Amino acid sequence: MVKMRTKKIFIINDISELVKINTCIEEIFNEWELPLKNKLKILLAVEEIFVNIVNYAYDDDLKHKIDVVFSYKQKLLTINISDKGKAFDPVIYDASWNISRPVEEKEPGGIGIHMVKSVMTEVRYIRQNDQNIVTLKKLL
Repeated sequence: MVKMRTKKIFIINDISELVKINTCIEEIFNEWELPLKNKLKILLAVEEIFVNIVNYAYDDDLKHKIDVVFSYKQKLLTINISDKGKAFDPVIYDASWNISRPVEEKEPGGIGIHMVKSVMTEVRYIRQNDQNIVTLKKLL
């Protein structure tokens, strides 16, 4: 039987916490011997979701906890990112209206979410118990 590997980190809504996230992902790829060709995609996706939480989830300057859980089994890496900020479903957010436009006509926002969807195998969102839970899955 194949064992599920899991690692949890707890961070706050401060951009400096990107260092913890990146370090954790580096450790996971090394310890779990994951294929390096996917590491940049994972870093990009997790960073984009985290930066959106930092920039948009809260209307105050207080510290808020964000939980990130990585799990891996049978070539599937799953990342759950949970916060108690304002509800926002990146799955239904459609940036296609902005992507095909010339650079000088583009409005800010949406491109990062589009990139997350394009590099991950699956992106899911639920709002449960006043929490946003974004699930990123990547078949490695």
